[in-house]
Amino acid sequence: MRVAFIILIFFISSTICAQNTNEHLKFDIKFGMIKGGEVFFQTSDTLVSNIYATNARLHGYTTGFAHMLYKVNDSFESIIDKSNNYPIKSFKNVSEQNYRFNNEVHYYHHRDSAWSKETGWHHIEPGVSDVSALFYNLRFSGILDTINRGDTISLPFWDTGEWYYVDMIHDGIEIIKTNFGKRECIVLKPLNIEGKFFSKIDPMVVWLTNDQQRLPVLMKLNFNIGSVKCVLVNS
Repeated sequence: MRVAFIILIFFISSTICAQNTNEHLKFDIKFGMIKGGEVFFQTSDTLVSNIYATNARLHGYTTGFAHMLYKVNDSFESIIDKSNNYPIKSFKNVSEQNYRFNNEVHYYHHRDSAWSKETGWHHIEPGVSDVSALFYNLRFSGILDTINRGDTISLPFWDTGEWYYVDMIHDGIEIIKTNFGKRECIVLKPLNIEGKFFSKIDPMVVWLTNDQQRLPVLMKLNFNIGSVKCVLVNS
């Protein structure tokens, strides 16, 4: 339950830093036909130390029966420099059953460094992004315009006290039904997902609209005992 929810939040966070700020989106997380959670997004313009930036907020939580099994109430926030799409600082507030984690990170990309309130100074790859900012470049840098089926994308990602590359493979184009009608979508399959509970065949699949918005209208996690879907229901 916890793994599915957190990974889904990670990938749908690709929507929260759109070029059109003041974006408000809602996703439903479904375990079969049962709704197990909701995720909300909001972006707005802000000014930080005379830097024009985007304030991206992400809030996800379990509902209903899923909430009874494993309570999750997580929020993430980033301040992203509009000039280069890099995060200036980020905030993480996690509440999962009895587990609590709060952290603040400041990024100094010009010095290849980041400072974490919890773990101190770290060497980073310039352009590394947290969960609230990672997919900005994926959506709007044009990288998806220049790759073909079978090509792999690698993006540097900051997670708690370390960074690593998130790899995804372009698996072609599909027409799928969404809450907004039939949409042509790019299919991405993350390559970094491991674990004994995941299916060995396509553990995760993400469908991004093949247009300027690149909205992740559908995501699917495949486990040995079933699947979890995340569906965009309002934009």
